[in-house]
Amino acid sequence: GRVVVRALRAATQLPLDGGRSITMLVDNEVHNPAASRPFTQATYVSPDYFSAMGLALLQGRSLAPKDAAELWRPRFVVVNRAFAERYWPGQSPIGHHIRQDVAEGGWSAEVVGVVENVRQVAERPTRPEMYFAYADAPFTEAYLVVRTAEGVPAPVEVIRQELRRLDPDLALAQPKTMATRFSESSRVFTVVTSIVNALTVAILVLAGVGLYGTLSFYFAQRRHDIGIQMAMGAEQRHIVLLVLRQSLTWVAAGMVVGLTGAWLLSRGLQSFLQGASVFNP
Repeated sequence: GRVVVRALRAATQLPLDGGRSITMLVDNEVHNPAASRPFTQATYVSPDYFSAMGLALLQGRSLAPKDAAELWRPRFVVVNRAFAERYWPGQSPIGHHIRQDVAEGGWSAEVVGVVENVRQVAERPTRPEMYFAYADAPFTEAYLVVRTAEGVPAPVEVIRQELRRLDPDLALAQPKTMATRFSESSRVFTVVTSIVNALTVAILVLAGVGLYGTLSFYFAQRRHDIGIQMAMGAEQRHIVLLVLRQSLTWVAAGMVVGLTGAWLLSRGLQSFLQGASVFNP
């Protein structure tokens, strides 16, 4: 059957693929060889790449064919939200400039748009990222992004034939869906999470056994006192309530300490788990 391709774009990197990093200067910053500059993700994309990947344009515009300059001298750039919040918090980054981290010369690109964050690594927070025109890319390899209707597989063989027709030396290697890429990139994190879950269950079982043993030992030591109370007329339900009250007091104290620690730990985990809440069980 015929498959309608809604978008066909190119990029030097894809989400969850790590990415290439460079150092750069912002606005009036001056090159300092002795200073340690943070590395920033740099990706080269073809026009309308963001719409093909479903990335929302938050401010400004996307890159256009006219934005391409000459090799490795980009004139315009789109940044992600993390980049804008780091270097221009509380203000619009549109019209600001990003320059090559060199003493003199080098390229200078004007910020024309801001797009939503997308993770470069599944288990790490989003890093600041810059998107340049694909025509300016200094790399020979690229990813071909194909968007079809939901649930419809991409026509891989048709694309292979078309590439072979354009250039017999072009090779299409390892075609994968984004769902597959996400599953593969998060596989290690999934294994670690499963191990942690198994250890958590083991810890809960050991804690239950330890709590039972501690309480049994404590009240066995008080058997003489409990016997005196019963001899003086204390009913069995009063003794049971006494045991439960003291036991639950210790359990409640432990839960306060444990839940406080869990809440603090979950605050740290929020940076690794997209959309996670501190109240997530």
